[in-house]
Amino acid sequence: SKVGEISLGDYHRPHGLSIDPSGKRLLVTSENPNSLVLIDLKTRSVVKAYDNGGDAPHMVMFDKAGEWAYASNTNSNNVAAVNLETGAIVSITGCCGPQGGVLTDDGTRYYVTCRDTGTIQVIDTASKSAVGEIKTGLGVNRINLTPDEGTLVYSIGGEGKFVAFADVASLEETGRVELGGPPLSCPLSRNGEYAFAGVQDSDEIYVISVAD
Repeated sequence: SKVGEISLGDYHRPHGLSIDPSGKRLLVTSENPNSLVLIDLKTRSVVKAYDNGGDAPHMVMFDKAGEWAYASNTNSNNVAAVNLETGAIVSITGCCGPQGGVLTDDGTRYYVTCRDTGTIQVIDTASKSAVGEIKTGLGVNRINLTPDEGTLVYSIGGEGKFVAFADVASLEETGRVELGGPPLSCPLSRNGEYAFAGVQDSDEIYVISVAD
């Protein structure tokens, strides 16, 4: 049942959400105006809004310390690293149409999908710079990392109809599973054994064995 709601005030079209490691704060991307909005989850109120460093902020993620946020700015083709204390921005370019992202458990690498580049960009969180890429083909969108951190699992939509896998060590795609339509969501089961892909065109959810 519904237990409450949070007003964003002057910020509209919320898209991406991320809860910080302490569980006390929520970050929301606002597409009108372009902003990152920080919410106190105890009071359910807006604490602060940040410049998101680009156009059309899509997905967002806290770093492991809760000190920085990474926002995918889809229309300006950059990932913005935003310092949540100072508001300072580091713009990381080279990723066209950035979408979803996932952090390693130690927080040292951030993998972000680049829909229009057809790659996954590897970002070093210490230097806030791109240090590698994985070629995937156009339409890559959501991404996750297996619990052993050996395999990236991601959906390829648009003209594609796949859930695909890449080896973290070699930065090479290792396989694909073709679906009945273009997927968007791609979460993993807690143990990393299965991936789930939602295909809106056919009203179906596919269950994929990651090991097979």
